[in-house]
Amino acid sequence: RQPFGEEAKRHLEKLVLNQVVRVKMLSRDQYNRIVGLVLIPGLLRNKNLSVEMLRAGMAVVYRQGGAQYDGKMKQYELAEQGAIKAKKGVWSQKNFQKPSEFKAQHK
Repeated sequence: RQPFGEEAKRHLEKLVLNQVVRVKMLSRDQYNRIVGLVLIPGLLRNKNLSVEMLRAGMAVVYRQGGAQYDGKMKQYELAEQGAIKAKKGVWSQKNFQKPSEFKAQHK
């Protein structure tokens, strides 16, 4: 198991469990799965679930093939940079291994 996998899952549950969410479909991948943006409706504005996970250090920006950002790449990078600076979540590890590296190593 990858470090912080369970913590990320719990954080995600805290954000969306028993909440109404909206999915903005961006496309479909090669397996016909939806690639989308998950939004949590709010009073003043919607929360972008990706940004929330990145801010908490519970996710990293996916920069590989097929990635889509709906014009929000700068926002994602800023959220990730803030987590890195504050050493939150996965960024608190001494020898952090990106998910893509972990996956390649554990095939």
